[in-house]
Amino acid sequence: MLGYLRENTGNWIIKIFLFIIVIVFVFLGVGSMNSKRNNSVATVNDDPITINEFQDAYKLVVDRMRERFGENLNDDLLKALNVKQQALNNLIEQKLVANEAERLKIVVTDKELTEALMSIKAFQKEGVFNLEQYKRVLGFNSLNPEIFEVRQRAAMKESKVRDMV
Repeated sequence: MLGYLRENTGNWIIKIFLFIIVIVFVFLGVGSMNSKRNNSVATVNDDPITINEFQDAYKLVVDRMRERFGENLNDDLLKALNVKQQALNNLIEQKLVANEAERLKIVVTDKELTEALMSIKAFQKEGVFNLEQYKRVLGFNSLNPEIFEVRQRAAMKESKVRDMV
């Protein structure tokens, strides 16, 4: 077919055919280079749940299951327990509670966050908060302080909303 097109490029029917193909690709094409990929698994009140958020939540649920079931945990058990749906349900609930916290203008102050972080036993050495221990524990869990503190603040907001209910 391509050989025939090359040999007969002077033919006006071939030119029209090629023009139609070009027009189709221009207007329908294979997508815009600037278009965003839809990387959300769900949307809650116009707030998307991204694939990364879902993967993190799934990993967290699997880790909890692994603590509970130990070496008995396998893919069949994960499917039977519907872990993917559990992770998604957890994220949806978190988004709904976060939206409610925002609606109610609930905030977690820096002082509250600092007190909460200092009271976590994993970050203490001899009963006192230790910055090196804090960074070491976060690093062991593939987190940095900024990400952890944002997540901790969100968890504290969620806790405040749940306490109100």
